[in-house]
Order: sequence, then C-alpha cells, then structure tokens
Amino acid sequence: MAKNRRIPFGYQMKNGEIVTEPKEMYAVSKIFADYLKGKSLLEISRSIQEEKIPYHPGEDLSWNSFC
Repeated sequence: MAKNRRIPFGYQMKNGEIVTEPKEMYAVSKIFADYLKGKSLLEISRSIQEEKIPYHPGEDLSWNSFC
C-alpha cells in the first residue's frame, strides 16, 4: 500500500524548514521536459526508474504504479 506524502515530491523538511530536494527536483524537471517532448507516461516512468529515483525515500516502488 502506498504512503501519502505530507510534503510534495521535490521538497523535504530540513532544520524545521521546507527546502528543495535536489534529486527529486531533477526528476520533476525531467518529467516535465520528457512530457513536453511527447513521451508517454510509461516511457517517462521507465526513464525515472532507470535512474533509480524512488517516489518514497527508502522504498523501491515502481513509478508505474503511479501512472
């Protein structure tokens, strides 16, 4: 069962403040760029999986499960 994120993907809590998380921000930028290039959601999710960027830190969930 997937967990609900309390902080949006691309951000993290650090020292009591919400700040960007570089690896996740890279993924967000890549997702938008690939989408604008016309790639399918399946192609985008495979690309993110190949780069081993998890949706939930510490879990090995497939990005396909979110498409």
